[in-house]
Amino acid sequence: MTTASPIDVKKIKENNWRQGDIFPQEAVEKIAEKLSLPIDSKDWRIIVVSQSCDICYHKQDDELWIEVLLARLIDKQDNAAIQGRRQRCYHLEIYDKTTETKNWFDANINDRYKIDRNLCADYKPSPQWIIDPKEIRSIIQWIAYRYIRIALPDAFNNRIRHKKNDLKKLLKNNNSQYISGIYINLQPKRELSPNETYNVKIIGAIPKQYYNDQLKRKDALNHILELEKIISDCEGINVESESLSEEDISLDDIKQLERFTDYDYLSYDSD
Repeated sequence: MTTASPIDVKKIKENNWRQGDIFPQEAVEKIAEKLSLPIDSKDWRIIVVSQSCDICYHKQDDELWIEVLLARLIDKQDNAAIQGRRQRCYHLEIYDKTTETKNWFDANINDRYKIDRNLCADYKPSPQWIIDPKEIRSIIQWIAYRYIRIALPDAFNNRIRHKKNDLKKLLKNNNSQYISGIYINLQPKRELSPNETYNVKIIGAIPKQYYNDQLKRKDALNHILELEKIISDCEGINVESESLSEEDISLDDIKQLERFTDYDYLSYDSD
């Protein structure tokens, strides 16, 4: 598969495209037409999610395409969908420099598309719409977690299934915004018989700016304690929890933990 014309690498570099940049509004209609998508250009943003080096890669034939993510304007955010907490949708803020306002957008994991890299030569990144660099990193991690997210034993899932609504309600709580990630160490990781017990260690990661704020840190700590209580009420599970500043979580810790912020695996109904 080839593109319609040679990749204009020089022009792409001159346009200074980077991961997380957004196509200008005049490009949305053209890209939507190429992808056969019936979308309103006023309410949609097309975000480049390819790695910056791949966008500007010097060899034409090795990088013919870039990957983009579509995001649709919404009225307000759902706390259960911010910071990559759900695997299928992501609510993000985009700053509009023209109106000096922030607006919420909904991105679906299935609204990722491959487009001709030359479109980055045809257009410059929008100077109007800006995504915070921390949000961009979170979006990229969210996409990656689509393939590497935690796979819990069915026996464990069945034990917490009756707490599904409590978990989802907790995730929507305003205090959840002060938690950047929930990580667990589940032992053992295999299927257990009904008379055996799972041991769970929960780590709540709190961004530095919230951890240094006494009131927000307290709200974050209470959020993790409530999570511990919900899971502790499940038969056959022992739970302990800890809340830490992101600064105090080491790479070695991350290697031993698995992200548990996503509750989508609880979305199925019991028979």
